[in-house]
Amino acid sequence: ALVPPSPSPAPRLCSAGPLGEVRAAVREAELLLPRGGFDPCALMRAAHSRGRLPLCLPWLLCYLRPLQEDPVSRALPPYRAALAALRALAGSAALLAPLQPRD
Repeated sequence: ALVPPSPSPAPRLCSAGPLGEVRAAVREAELLLPRGGFDPCALMRAAHSRGRLPLCLPWLLCYLRPLQEDPVSRALPPYRAALAALRALAGSAALLAPLQPRD
């Protein structure tokens, strides 16, 4: 005899609504972050110290672009710090290449 499939369990909702669900997912995701993994802020610091920040940022921005659609990842410490640093850099003199007059 065929046994009907059991219904899938209802999704577990946090009592705080959608924002609470995102916060709970962030806490779970933080446990999965690799120790010593990719650190966007360390990359920006290294690029800035070598005078390569204007060359590094387009790549980093493409790497971080999917965060627009992912509120959980956007709230993780490495990415939250990177986004804050990028907001601080917007319009900063650190992005301007030194203008050298040509002879």
